[in-house]
Amino acid sequence: MFNSPFLVLFAALLQIGFSSISSGILECSAKLQVFTDHFEQFKQDFSTITDKNRERLSLLYKCQEATDCYMKLEQLHPTSKEIKKLVNFVERNQVPICQILNFNTGEFAICTEKENIDAAYIRNHVLEPGSSECRLSDNEFSKLEKIIDAKCGQSALKNLQLHSNFVRNILCP
Repeated sequence: MFNSPFLVLFAALLQIGFSSISSGILECSAKLQVFTDHFEQFKQDFSTITDKNRERLSLLYKCQEATDCYMKLEQLHPTSKEIKKLVNFVERNQVPICQILNFNTGEFAICTEKENIDAAYIRNHVLEPGSSECRLSDNEFSKLEKIIDAKCGQSALKNLQLHSNFVRNILCP
């Protein structure tokens, strides 16, 4: 799903012969490379939830900065087919990564880590008996909402609801 080094190479290849937009592509490519480097570093394990979440927030900022750069480039050069192709690639590959990072930095994610609410917990406390689906049903999602509200409060509950599309599929491989 995420192949940022390819995106950086793709952007570098596009800049050849397009001097009026090459500096913009180079700027966006540099921001994307910063994100890629930090993303690789993040794959290490951190000792505390606070360390993990701080790094996630930093990654989210870098991800959004790189994505925004490409979107602004498209606004500056709306007739460039090459830029449009690059932006389409970013929208398919980079934007979902930013969305996942946004989900993973929210109150719900912090709550699940702090309260040890993992897949096993959800299977034991949320899934209906005999459920073989990986996607949470409305009733199962409602149970999870009640647990999150009770353990972590309204801000975590609102964040859970905001990202319900991710959460409903939390048990899916």
